[in-house]
Order: sequence, then structure tokens, then C-alpha cells
Amino acid sequence: GVSIAAVDGADGSAVTGFSDGDWLRLADIAFPEALPNRVVLRRASGATGSTMMRIRLNSPSGLVIAEAAVGSTGGWNVWSICYCSRHT
Repeated sequence: GVSIAAVDGADGSAVTGFSDGDWLRLADIAFPEALPNRVVLRRASGATGSTMMRIRLNSPSGLVIAEAAVGSTGGWNVWSICYCSRHT
């Protein structure tokens, strides 16, 4: 399952262990009146294949506000920036 751990190259803690269907809850995030146009994430993955990452409001089945395809970045310690466009 999902956990938070120290990871080489992460500049601190990172969320690890995502599998299909897993989700992460972040609490107390204050958005401005209008939702942002994009979300910027730093990620690393050595997984084969590709999947979609979705950012939702309020619950695992809530409104999708951003999404992006996630595939291998070349390894679990090879970091890249992912820009998730606002989903409307």
C-alpha cells in the first residue's frame, strides 16, 4: 500500500507504493476562490506500463480537478516534473 518514506533524491519524504486503485488524502489545502489552472508534481517511477493519476476534491470519488498519464521516469530515483492540466 501507500506509505510516506525517505527516498534518495526526493529532497525529503515521498509518497511511495502506489498501485492501481490506491489513493492518498491530503487535508487542509486551501485553494483560492478559483481553482488553479494546473498542478505541478515531482515524481519518480520504475513501473512498467502507464496509468492515469487523478486529483479529486473531497473524496476518492469526488470531482476530478486534474489528471495526467503516469509512466516510468527511468527508475524509482529518477525524478521528473509532471504538469497536470486542470480538468473541466
